[in-house]
Amino acid sequence: MIILFVLTSCMPQQEQGMMPHVQEQEALENKLNQLNLEDTDSTSLQSVDSHEGPIDFQESFLGDLQFEHGAMPSEQNDHGFRALSANQINLIVDGVSLNLTPRPFIENGTTLIPIRALSTHFGAGVWWNGDSRTVGINKGDTNITFVVGSTVARVNNQQVNVPPSKIVNDSTFVPIRFISETFGHEVNWNGSTRTVTIDSTPNTYTVEAGDTLWSIANRFGISVDQLRELNNMTDDRIRIGQTLIVTERPQAQPQPQPEVQPQPATGEPQESFTTYRVQSGDTLSRIANRFNTTVQAIRDANGLTNDQIFVNQMLRIPGGSAGSNPGGGVTVSYTTHTVRSGDNAWNLSIKYGIPMLELLKENNLSVNSSLSVGQQLRIPVYNVPVKPVTSDRHGELLDWWTEARYVFPIGKNAAITDVQTGRTFRVRHTMGGNHSDSEPLTSRDAQIMREVWGGSYSWTPRAVIVHVDDNNRRLAAAMHSFPHADQAIRDNNYNGHFCIHFLNSTRHNDGLIQDSMQRQVRIAAGVN
Repeated sequence: MIILFVLTSCMPQQEQGMMPHVQEQEALENKLNQLNLEDTDSTSLQSVDSHEGPIDFQESFLGDLQFEHGAMPSEQNDHGFRALSANQINLIVDGVSLNLTPRPFIENGTTLIPIRALSTHFGAGVWWNGDSRTVGINKGDTNITFVVGSTVARVNNQQVNVPPSKIVNDSTFVPIRFISETFGHEVNWNGSTRTVTIDSTPNTYTVEAGDTLWSIANRFGISVDQLRELNNMTDDRIRIGQTLIVTERPQAQPQPQPEVQPQPATGEPQESFTTYRVQSGDTLSRIANRFNTTVQAIRDANGLTNDQIFVNQMLRIPGGSAGSNPGGGVTVSYTTHTVRSGDNAWNLSIKYGIPMLELLKENNLSVNSSLSVGQQLRIPVYNVPVKPVTSDRHGELLDWWTEARYVFPIGKNAAITDVQTGRTFRVRHTMGGNHSDSEPLTSRDAQIMREVWGGSYSWTPRAVIVHVDDNNRRLAAAMHSFPHADQAIRDNNYNGHFCIHFLNSTRHNDGLIQDSMQRQVRIAAGVN
């Protein structure tokens, strides 16, 4: 039995009077293009927020995903990929062919993609300064900044060389190989099909000096026997430069929740371990401090001969306390879901509290893929440690891409407290990827929202605290109250949804961080 995966796009609803006139829409599109090129100071942003038109009025999150996420490469037709012109290329991210508009292209040997794609498809917050023509890209602890057209960038304040970015027809294009590799992604080029392939979780590893099968297996959280089987090996001999398959992503492999694992008995006191997945920006020193251990102890536990680690690498941490993860550090473990009648990717992402795109990526699926009864799906489970707050009045300052969207996922209810007035209303996170698209639970909640904004719904952002149900987390956020686009709750006297932003979250339409929202987020956190 095949279960078809059907999505309802989040398009503005003309019958509700939400669709602007053609002239208004053209003005809005011009404003969006202008915001990519002009100064985004508090004055210009405030005027756009409250008077000149909604930044995300025309957002269609699921509809955009259906268009941009084409079929898997194996589902392409016999003609394969075809670029539209001599310098345009095809782009595959984590096994999914993307239909980006405007299209990526190659210039002087550098692949450039529209900056908007970095938010939706790479989980990064993007900001733009029109005066200095500076682009900033934030993901976890990694921060990239560069001036459009410059051959120099800064990665965590360290100067590096970079292929120049450029602006074409009011759209900013950035060098995707540089950005991807900075975030620890693997990038490959197929000249015959003119296709760039990016893998954020590479499933191969190149053997280096000092490696053993045991150290490689530990690095990727698998057993030596599994590593042998994946590579059809009959013994443990490996050579420098050899490429080994280290994961088999199309088939979900159940992995336990982080747990204390006893070391094999040796006649001496046993040492306990916990498992940690390396995040962007991590170093062995940071991880050692986080878990109150030493760099050498982590090296010894994982068979490392140097301090080199990479994003998504699985490390055994000696003496680590399962689940406590002191000092920060998101940990990821995995469980397995067996597809049943009625399942689809959207509902499963809500059930497990993870972004739908991440669920698809983990299982080598596209938005248009079908699920079948009995199919095994690999489900990531995130543990996001609680961060200290400035005071009882403030919330945790969590990065949207690596933390907040797992604490307040789609389908979760929350109580929202307006920082200035102290008034509270209840909402549900119902859709969205670049930020939390949410809706008031009841008509009374909608009325309180209207009153907080002075008697009418508004695009003006306000600082709020998100009290997430079930996990007692208080998150620093910002939101407007204007109803727009599609809705999931039909009996709340509120025609559409509104947007809640967190640290580094971005707008849907242009993929940029909205400064006026971010200022309110920091007010809610009590930080400058």
